[in-house]
Amino acid sequence: MDLVVGRKLFSYTSGVILEVLRFKLTSENHASSLLVEPAERFEVSSDPDDNKFFDVVYSLKAGFLISLDKKHVLKLRDGERRFVLNGHEFLILTPAEFLEFVERDKNFKA
Repeated sequence: MDLVVGRKLFSYTSGVILEVLRFKLTSENHASSLLVEPAERFEVSSDPDDNKFFDVVYSLKAGFLISLDKKHVLKLRDGERRFVLNGHEFLILTPAEFLEFVERDKNFKA
């Protein structure tokens, strides 16, 4: 998998991308974890195991759902990588796309 940051092209395995993502979210932006018990449940994906992620994004009104699931989750986004769930719009991105987004938006806070 390749990641373009600025004008540099980097080749990463999924594991390396996830490590970089974890580092960026925990050290640079001081993100924290939340225990979530969604009040609403949705049946969005053809894979029932994926629906819990949509439930959490909706409950937190999160701006992103990060996934490598090309077979189910990534297919649900539109051409601009957006998805609307019960009026809540968010981006569905791969880890590499999310890192690219963070690199472009220096004011981004997790």
